[in-house]
Amino acid sequence: MAKRELSLITIMVVAVTTPTTLALTYYHYTKDPTFRPLSQTIERTLVRTERGPMQVQVSLTLPPELMGTPSEKELTRSISSSFAALGVLPRITTLPQSGPAEVRFIVGQNHFGPYPLARASDGIRAATTAYRINGG
Repeated sequence: MAKRELSLITIMVVAVTTPTTLALTYYHYTKDPTFRPLSQTIERTLVRTERGPMQVQVSLTLPPELMGTPSEKELTRSISSSFAALGVLPRITTLPQSGPAEVRFIVGQNHFGPYPLARASDGIRAATTAYRINGG
């Protein structure tokens, strides 16, 4: 009875590992990355790399008197941590502008804003959604 159980386990292990072994062997000889294990992830990475890296760009415009102050650093840190909580790393630029502070978001060809700082979270959600839809 023990031999039968051992042979059954051996057959199950072979049945489960054979597709992966064949895919790795094929990849080893052809270097076709779609046949590596987790090929869906690798294929998605290759497609994204061919189009160029998808990135969220944030343009924060502030009155000149706020430029270079702790408030500016706090705002950029707050925006960056909001995106980080959603799994996105943005590129933030700060520009001086007379008038109220505003924030704009760019994801690929999509532009969101300008949003007043009080509604920046709406833009963060929209930019994150666009980033994910575009394969980010």
